[in-house]
Amino acid sequence: MNHPVYSKDIFYFKQFAVKQDKCPLRVGTDAVLLGAWANFTNAERILDIGCGTGVISLMLAQRHKAFIKGVDINPAVIEQAEENFKNSPWTNRLRTRHISVQDLSLTGQKFDGIACNPPFFSGCLRSNNDSKANARHSDLVLPMEELFLSVGNLLSMDGKFCLILPSELNERAKKEAERNKLFQTKITWVKTLHYKPAKRILLEFSKIENSLREDELSIEQISPGQFSPEYHALVGEYFLEMEQRKALVAGKINLSYKNLSIKSALNVA
Repeated sequence: MNHPVYSKDIFYFKQFAVKQDKCPLRVGTDAVLLGAWANFTNAERILDIGCGTGVISLMLAQRHKAFIKGVDINPAVIEQAEENFKNSPWTNRLRTRHISVQDLSLTGQKFDGIACNPPFFSGCLRSNNDSKANARHSDLVLPMEELFLSVGNLLSMDGKFCLILPSELNERAKKEAERNKLFQTKITWVKTLHYKPAKRILLEFSKIENSLREDELSIEQISPGQFSPEYHALVGEYFLEMEQRKALVAGKINLSYKNLSIKSALNVA
């Protein structure tokens, strides 16, 4: 019998689900923002650095026709991402590899789009859990200078590199990019509330220098389950609506993680 499945270990989107019980860091706002914001139109090959559950790869696969490779240094994470990829509608063009981006950058491969939600909590109190600490602390596994050096080697001449960072790291990222002949072409300042300072930045870099495009995004929650119009416009094609989530939680929808078909089961337009 096919029983309804809903738990904290599975995060449901409209067209796919993300199993996350083996990952030290679960699906979060930063990854979702980057997956929805990064635009790799016409890209044939996309790289997801530190892929974790594979959520960014899956979000990009929903919008792009490219071949997508997710890499991570944690073997359990790679196993989970591979499982999520195999149970998605785009399994034929999603792949994983257990390798560091530093080592991958020495292989001569090139990508038209690169996305990264990096471990940027350098200098913060570290978790006693080694996997969680590695996932959170850039000084342990992926210093910013090594990230940009690797991206400089991996990015094709007309490709784009997109990442999300704490807003205070903008200038540092810009300097590391310039050191590797990468130019900042777009920046979105992300605020939790419109009247508060930006806590995150979404950044786009290219090897071709263009005029910088700059804007703001406010996530603020207007009412339970209802967010700002601009945030909804960005992530709306991915997230279940409130009534759909309630139906899923209540077990009114008959779904399984494998062979998932949320879109048809929930009548999503």
